[in-house]
Amino acid sequence: MRNPYELRSVESSDLIGTYSDLQSALDVVREEMAAHGDRRLQSVAVAKTSLRGGIWPIAIGPDLVALALSEPSGKCRGRRTHPRRAGVAVTASRGRVARRAKAVV
Repeated sequence: MRNPYELRSVESSDLIGTYSDLQSALDVVREEMAAHGDRRLQSVAVAKTSLRGGIWPIAIGPDLVALALSEPSGKCRGRRTHPRRAGVAVTASRGRVARRAKAVV
């Protein structure tokens, strides 16, 4: 599994961790702030990486702290952002999706 987000030390370029999504990286930043304050995060950066080795910084130091505080915490629930409607069964057959009402017992 590819982890395109990294937390790195700016001063030494040491890798702190790799994460599958930005929220996971920001969760680690929030945990560090809760435990030790934001002083240790002044020389930390979050960056997005590509398969070819390119690195694009997203936020560094105070900007990283501000980003972590502004983003909502919690895991992404995936594609479905709302629960299925009650009383509807979903079946899939060869790439087609059919919806039919469930029988009420």
